[in-house]
Amino acid sequence: MRPDAVPDEVRTHLGRVGASDDPQDLASRAFTLLQETLRTGDRADLDAAITAGRQAVAASPADHPDRAAMLTNLGIALGTRFERAGDLADLDTAIDLFQQAVAVKVASPRIRARAARGWGRAAADGRRRGGRCAGRAGRAGRAAIGRRAAASRRGATGRRPRVVEIEHGGRSAR
Repeated sequence: MRPDAVPDEVRTHLGRVGASDDPQDLASRAFTLLQETLRTGDRADLDAAITAGRQAVAASPADHPDRAAMLTNLGIALGTRFERAGDLADLDTAIDLFQQAVAVKVASPRIRARAARGWGRAAADGRRRGGRCAGRAGRAGRAAIGRRAAASRRGATGRRPRVVEIEHGGRSAR
């Protein structure tokens, strides 16, 4: 049977069944499920993307250069769920994940800057919706974003991690 002849529903199901413990495989699976969610609006795929993203982060060492991208993508997934369901716990967690991603010193400056932008957007979303903007996204948090962004420009490794792009809500996130 040709792979392109397999219905999307079967591929999605097999993707859920064939889980791996490799952080890169888990991150790829989370990204694929998140893309599917953004295309179809399926809540089960979004929840599965968040689960796979959490597993990818848990399985990756703290000094892994792609960890910041994994944290950022997980933050995007939780931010998407917050936009759809309105649970402030998802927003709080997304802000914390973006903060962690900014702090990954071995990550590319591009990924760290993308995480800082996600952090700012998530904090703004919380304020706009009457949330308390958890994490450290207040005045001290904004100052930390600036310091960390400046430090990221100095800490470029020259290595370019896999960057993913997701369109949602008129915004692009890599």
